[in-house]
Amino acid sequence: MKGYLRKRGSNWSFTIDLPRDPVTNKRRQRTKSGFSTQKDARVAMTGEKKSNE
Repeated sequence: MKGYLRKRGSNWSFTIDLPRDPVTNKRRQRTKSGFSTQKDARVAMTGEKKSNE
């Protein structure tokens, strides 16, 4: 599962790719933002990846 970090203004966000929708075969993504540091965003992204596997 891929994921990337991005700085948006003064906050950090992450986006991860989820498995494709089985019915429509469309790409799915999850984005979360509002992290004050890159490290906080990375830790949250890792946790989100593990919970979606």
